[in-house]
Amino acid sequence: MLRLTCAAAALFLPATLLAQPAEPAEAEDLFASIQWQDGPATAQITRLRRYLERAIQEARHAIWDLRSANLEEGGLTKALHELGERAFEGNPAQFKLTVTGTPRRCDQATEQHLLRIAREALCNAARHAQSTVVHLALEYREDEVLLRISDDGCGCEASDCTGELIGHYGFQIMRERAAQAKGQFRVDTGPGRGTHIEVAVSA
Repeated sequence: MLRLTCAAAALFLPATLLAQPAEPAEAEDLFASIQWQDGPATAQITRLRRYLERAIQEARHAIWDLRSANLEEGGLTKALHELGERAFEGNPAQFKLTVTGTPRRCDQATEQHLLRIAREALCNAARHAQSTVVHLALEYREDEVLLRISDDGCGCEASDCTGELIGHYGFQIMRERAAQAKGQFRVDTGPGRGTHIEVAVSA
């Protein structure tokens, strides 16, 4: 376990991340291995770490975007199925996808937002939830589409859902995506009771 003062971390982290830019997951593991110690630069390092975590996530998303051709070719259902299979490849958790209602195409921007929200939620579940089952449900209603991602994992403190705490920044990213799609974002979680995410968009 590495033990770094904030001042040392300020010099160490950027160099380490730049040394291996093609492996976002390895950089995330590096963050998890560091014990952060209080010091005069704590606030600045916290902001730096949030910025770098956001950059790591965006890099991972950019890589995945290159592989999301199924969204255009096969629609949202096919893209979500491929996304789940990829996210949980080699993971002991079981991924399930269910679709209810009559599938239909939404506008391209809305489908992209839903796919990216699902990707963020599934990545978080695969890496952090310690779950046995992760269920993604896509429901087509008369005038809206609902996306639900649920897991039976460890969950987290409700305050973490604000995205303010390091390690749970993905909630804020999902909330922003839902807002860009003019949709509603809800999350229900707690220690020991898993995480349940719902996004509803007009379509």
